[in-house]
Amino acid sequence: MISYEGELAILGIITDVTERKEGERELRRLLEEEQQHRRLAEAVALVGLSLTAQLDVRELLDLISKASTEVFGVSSAFVWMLEGEELVGFAGHGKGREQFLGRRLALSDPESLGPRIVREASPIYVNRARSSPIVNQTLLQLFDAQSILGVPLIRAGRVDGALMLLEAQNP
Repeated sequence: MISYEGELAILGIITDVTERKEGERELRRLLEEEQQHRRLAEAVALVGLSLTAQLDVRELLDLISKASTEVFGVSSAFVWMLEGEELVGFAGHGKGREQFLGRRLALSDPESLGPRIVREASPIYVNRARSSPIVNQTLLQLFDAQSILGVPLIRAGRVDGALMLLEAQNP
């Protein structure tokens, strides 16, 4: 309390912290970005080490599936492999893995996303998958997915399968 023009008054000091707060936000953003890059680098290094080890293809694709869930922050990742005119659930990580492994889908299946990705040799992203006509709703319930990203696995110019990234949370 101070005396001002003969009356008691309160003296206050105001400090503008806008720049400091903006700097803190930028620092947090950069830290999150660095952590994401570190996770990606660790996952790539792990896959690289696995490639040089004596792993069979199934173990390698299981490892890639696991790394995909960590790098992309999704609930599950599964690999369909092409066998003749069918896709076979070959490897995976996350909810529904046991039901996925060994599952077969006809390449001509018009209701399933995996065969479509292989036929078209093109990635497809489906947001709000539960209301999408291009997603097999039976499989969707099995894996409890809300959104799906499917990417063709191409080797020597030929599609060998598809990597499916599934997220259980609403986007």
